[in-house]
Amino acid sequence: MRQYIISHKYLPVFYNPLLRGGQPLTIDIKTPAFGEITLCKFTIDRDGVCLHDFISQKRYNTILETISNRLHKKNYIEEIPEYQSIHESLFMSGIIKPIGLDELYDYINSATKQSVVKGGDVYYIAFDTNALMDCIYTNHLRQFADFPNIDFILCETVRFELTNRRGKIKRDTCNDLTPILKDNAFDLLNQNYLADRRRYAGFLEYNKIRHETDCEQLKPIISNDNKDEEIIRTYAHFATEKHSRKVLLISRDNEFIRMSPSLPDVIPISISRPGMVEGKKPIICEFASFHSFLYHLSVSFCCLELCLNEHRLFKYLGVWSQKNTSQWENQFVKIEPNKALPFLDDIDKQLSVLESMKFRREHWRFPQTDL
Repeated sequence: MRQYIISHKYLPVFYNPLLRGGQPLTIDIKTPAFGEITLCKFTIDRDGVCLHDFISQKRYNTILETISNRLHKKNYIEEIPEYQSIHESLFMSGIIKPIGLDELYDYINSATKQSVVKGGDVYYIAFDTNALMDCIYTNHLRQFADFPNIDFILCETVRFELTNRRGKIKRDTCNDLTPILKDNAFDLLNQNYLADRRRYAGFLEYNKIRHETDCEQLKPIISNDNKDEEIIRTYAHFATEKHSRKVLLISRDNEFIRMSPSLPDVIPISISRPGMVEGKKPIICEFASFHSFLYHLSVSFCCLELCLNEHRLFKYLGVWSQKNTSQWENQFVKIEPNKALPFLDDIDKQLSVLESMKFRREHWRFPQTDL
């Protein structure tokens, strides 16, 4: 069986052959964990992607309740994604925009009109833990990384919260999850639990900000059991320590925003997710955002199946037992195509060309083939 371990960005190699006829295709995104129900559909052509026909929350929760009764140990129900995981994946990929983003942009636009040389303020964008988990920087703030009067700061307490781990999933847990995840249960072996995989997305965001910007890492000025207070007071101290600093403090936690000090140089920005997306309302998105959505969805559900006319095209795994640190950092996926597909040799040729061109060689590995 062919298996391809590649960056999620290179998914077009697998569906481009289907678009050669010039007609748009509608493909189902299914999950084996729920009896191969369709989570949503997407229609794709050479111009872009349209997501539609999302499963309703009512139906999803009914199925979730049914399958939870099949678990031998009820505490493992938390490993079965809730309905909001679909919405969360749309949000993390930037397809759904956060409420409150316009207010943040207004402050940034105001800052860019000022001259630092002439005494203008420098605005420092600061993040709560949940803002990093939502990938706000990657999707909405990355373009400001090189602006002269826009900088970024990160409290080390945030990093500590993102690196909390429950431990690796053991064989006994995989056995307990087998009634739900079936053959894919052991793909979780030696990988993180679902909540930790979500936190890891925030940890990668933290590192990305450090590497792509002139970000300052701030040591907490106090040690407190209330980590929110520790984070807030550290950012507030930074703002008041020197003249002409303004801190834009981003969080999705209303309590965190409420606790933020009412100082003129600390500006809390509350962001939130819009209401749940369900039903037939279409969502138009770019290819890159769509590929990111599929990746985050697969990290939650472990395995997806992309099907055309009820025929599986390929399995799309965001988690498998041998996935290593480098592959997590570069957001690799494992693709297992249906062996009956007529264009598998074309896929091999395209990947071979990529290899020969040394095209982002670090982001993918040549297929493992067992014919």
